[in-house]
Parts: sequence; C-alpha cells; structure tokens
Amino acid sequence: PPRDSIRRQRQMCIRDRVCTALVTGATSQLGRLVVGDLVARGHAVRALVRRPASESTERLRVGQRAALRSGQLVLVVGDVLEPDLGVKRSGQERLGEVTEIIHLARPRASDVAPPGALVRGLDGVAGLARRLGRRGRLRRLVVLSTTAVAGGYGGRFYEDWLEVGQPFPTEDGRAALELELRARASAARLPVVVARHAMLVGHSRTGHLECEAGLGKLLGLGPALSKLPTWVPVPGAGEGPRYVTVSPVDYVAAGIVELALSEAVEPGEEGATFCLADGAPPTLSELTDMLLDRVGGPEPGLRVPVDGKGPVGAAVQIAVRAGAGLAKALGKGPPGAVPFLLRRGDHDVTNARAVLEPAGISCPRLATYLDALYADYLSRRKRSSK
Repeated sequence: PPRDSIRRQRQMCIRDRVCTALVTGATSQLGRLVVGDLVARGHAVRALVRRPASESTERLRVGQRAALRSGQLVLVVGDVLEPDLGVKRSGQERLGEVTEIIHLARPRASDVAPPGALVRGLDGVAGLARRLGRRGRLRRLVVLSTTAVAGGYGGRFYEDWLEVGQPFPTEDGRAALELELRARASAARLPVVVARHAMLVGHSRTGHLECEAGLGKLLGLGPALSKLPTWVPVPGAGEGPRYVTVSPVDYVAAGIVELALSEAVEPGEEGATFCLADGAPPTLSELTDMLLDRVGGPEPGLRVPVDGKGPVGAAVQIAVRAGAGLAKALGKGPPGAVPFLLRRGDHDVTNARAVLEPAGISCPRLATYLDALYADYLSRRKRSSK
C-alpha cells in the first residue's frame, strides 16, 4: 500500500494505545495545554512541578480537577536541575510507569538561571529516559527547542539543519543550539524528537498569552499609534526578506502531543526535528501595516529598511542590539523579546506538515487571529494599570 496509507494506519493504532506521559514544565501555559490534550485523549500524565503551592500550579489543578481526582493526572514535585530530577523516592515509583517524556521545562524570564540551565535540564531528563529505556518502557522523548537556533542565518533555515555557520546576535539562540546538540548526541541511545517553536504568541482563538513575548513589544505600539491623527506619517518597516514567524501556543501544544504519540515519527533519526510554526508568515512590513489598520492608525510614511543594508538599515540594527543589551542589563523582558527584529524568520516546516496535517493539525495564519492577540494585550495592559 502507499506510504501515506501506512502512515495513517500507524497513526490510528497509536491512538488506541494508552500511554503514561511525563510532562516537565507542566505549569506553564504551554505545559497546561499539553497536559489537557493528553488527558482529553485518555492518556495518563505525570506532571513535574517545582512549586506545588504556586499560582501556576494552582491553575493546573483547577483546570484538571477531574483528572486529579481519578488519578489520571498525578503531580510529582521535582526540579529538572536536581539529581534524579529532585523527586523523592515515593515519586520515583510514579516515574517508573512513564512511556513518553515531553520535556518543556525552561527557566522563567523572572528566574536567575544558572549558566547552561537548558542543557543541564535535558541531562537530568535524559538520565531518567536512559533508565526507562533499559527497562524497555520508553517510546519517545520529545525535547522543546526554538527557532532561535537559526541565529542570524540569512536565508531559509531547514528543520534538519543545526550548525551551518550562523551568527548568534542573542544568547537564547546559542542556548538553543547547545540544547539541540545535546539532544542529537542523546539520540544515538534514546528515541529523541526535537520540536522547535518560533516566536510564541497567544491562543489562536482567545489570543490569551501569559508571558510577555517579542510580538507584545510591537502590539504595545498600538495604543500610541491609535491616538495619532491619520495625516501624521509614521515610519514603517521596509520591504525585504524579513519575516515575523510566530507559533500560536495552542498549535504548538497540539503539535507536541501528536509528535509524542504518532507512529509516523521515527525518533532518533536526523529527520526527527520539527518546526511548529507558520509556514507562510507575514513580512515585518505586512505585520506593521496590519497593526496600523486594526488600531485605526495613520498610514506608514517613511519605510525604514531593517535588513542591515545601507546606513539606515545598519543604524536600525545597531539600535535594536543596543536596546536588547539595555533590556538585559535592566532585567526587562526575556532574552530575545526586542531583537526578534534581527531574525529573518524564514523557516522550513516540511517535516511538521507531513506528520501534523494528516492528523488535522495545521498552523493558522497570523492575520486570522491578530485581533484576538491585540484584544488580549489591551486587557492585560488594563489589568496591570490597576
């Protein structure tokens, strides 16, 4: 039978199997969506939580009360940076039941993370994965990375690529590279799958996002622009190969769960890296025009090149880098929140589409939910002002 037919049959078989998944980073917005998707599919979940009394853990409890009562979801207190994941002996028994690991944990923007925290966290999870592998239980280890691994590469960056001589204007890109290098090294002995997300944005239906991401900086210009008279010319981004590649948080969650369960994925191979992002992103120029249109702002006047060409473009690049350095020094915002303008954002998504689209999972276009993102931004802004 055709290869696509075989793939569909294997995907149907995997949905009939009940797994026990360990989810690290389960209290983040992305983690809670992943947990909710797994629970809805009928799978057992072990959620690793660092702070059982935190507000984010309480959100997980509130959203999954029925699963907690039935024992389908179990909270395990631990920390990926600690030996044995910081899990006590009673919790270790729960981890011994795991068949899939979905590793989402990463330092929060408000945390002072130790050097190499991403790699150390993966090492801790890989240690558990090796123990489960020796028992013949582990079927999949999904590692979350980001498209920042492309750094300042000047063209389309393919899913299977890793080190192609790209420069790294920001530290988050270099950290993503180190994480994926370690993941690929582990793939020789473990069934590793790497999932990259682009600039994380809010839910494609509600617009809701709990962290301040790079796109939020651009949305923050909306209220000021809406107050300007329509005849006032404002600078806009110039045309060019500069794309704003985003990943709605709900699409990333659905994609990660499918990658963890689908038999169409061959873990541990070079092609087991998937980019969960919009395959047809708008240019920066198109995005600024869309934002101005939605807030009723004036039409863009002077088009400022942002591709680094010419004296104006070079000045823009220097200003963005200086702004990123100042934000980092002041502790304002996560790494990469400002300098997303430095990235070309042209990412191949062929591998992801081949697995996700047959399962009915596709990334919505930014234009279809930009209104929801902006409304959520205004709501958060109003609450913070109070």
